[in-house]
Amino acid sequence: MKKLFAILLLILLSACETTTAHLKPAWKHYSDCSHFNSEFKEIAKCGEQSRNDYIQYTPKAYASEGGNRYVRWVNLLAQQVENGEISDATAKLKLMEKEDQFKSQNEARRLQAQKELSQALSDFAKSFDPPKQTNCTTTGTVYGDTVTANTNCTTY
Repeated sequence: MKKLFAILLLILLSACETTTAHLKPAWKHYSDCSHFNSEFKEIAKCGEQSRNDYIQYTPKAYASEGGNRYVRWVNLLAQQVENGEISDATAKLKLMEKEDQFKSQNEARRLQAQKELSQALSDFAKSFDPPKQTNCTTTGTVYGDTVTANTNCTTY
């Protein structure tokens, strides 16, 4: 029965990981577009269109608030480039820096989830260990009004 429970637990945990792992974050659309477009304005246009198409045609995909903010941020960068406030290269660098931040955050979350899963599986495996037993013995002496006691315990 415990083995069946362990197998079901592993299946459920792996299902949890796969339900969200396939969704493509907003920043990834722009990252992909940066490989095929040299001008920042084109990267911004391509990334937004790619995200909109993805949300429209991919089951379970949705426009998150964080993703919407990212799109607005990229559009503001594109507007700054168009107005001559920043260079095309500066906008691309800012985009890459933000992408690196997201990648680092995702990696940290992935490692934390892996650590928690490992701990859960370790705890589950330990539940199959036989219970530990502790034996204690106490010896003592009485001398007048003074009582002394010594307790020794052994766990095995």
